[in-house]
Amino acid sequence: MSNEFPMRFSALAAALLFTTASTQASVLIGWNFSGLTGGTGAWGASPLAATQTASGLSPSGLTRGHGVTTPFNVSVPSGCWGGTGFDGAGSAQQAALDGEYVSFSMTVASGKSAQFDSIGAYNIRRDANGPAYGQWQYQIDSGAFTDIGFILIWGTNYTAAGNAQSAVSLSGISALQAVGPNSTVTFRLVSWGALTSSGQWFLNQTAAGSGLDLLVNGSVNPLVGPAPGAAGMLALAGLCVRRRRG
Repeated sequence: MSNEFPMRFSALAAALLFTTASTQASVLIGWNFSGLTGGTGAWGASPLAATQTASGLSPSGLTRGHGVTTPFNVSVPSGCWGGTGFDGAGSAQQAALDGEYVSFSMTVASGKSAQFDSIGAYNIRRDANGPAYGQWQYQIDSGAFTDIGFILIWGTNYTAAGNAQSAVSLSGISALQAVGPNSTVTFRLVSWGALTSSGQWFLNQTAAGSGLDLLVNGSVNPLVGPAPGAAGMLALAGLCVRRRRG
């Protein structure tokens, strides 16, 4: 007998176990870089605590990978957070192995689920020797990192205006649409293609003021228990399975 019906029953059972109270999309986590004054060796803390976090999420700070360095004798512009030490890796895979990335995580609270809609528009500032390319990736718990969208080209503007980057849609990634309680989602931005290891790369302040310069949009929703009529529907589906097997 085909396994199709039992598989459909399993999916139905999972769907009926809980309903989720839907809420409007909002900021899940975000950072404002206006408080980073810059100066010699003033690269910003790592991890850098989030400016805003949605209730129902436990965040990590914005963290440099082990390959991103912060020399104490280098002047850093104000309003940006990043580093140097990118060694010229030729691919996202090699750069990730070399620790040439920044990352942050969110753990969903017990009794909640999370939906991830987008990474908001942001800005990258780099000098002529800094990494030229980037790739967003995500990870759920201890699973493998998965690429989000396409390879990005950072641009060459090192002034305060930086290089504007478009928002990144997450709504088409099924794994990020109903992340269950106690699960951890990690986002990682890998950069590579530096000309020298002294090249600088930053997440840049997008505008003056208190607005968020790096953010993730979505919603945190309470799990509100079994769906109405779920027990009866599951019993009926189970009976159908037994009859098909008979």
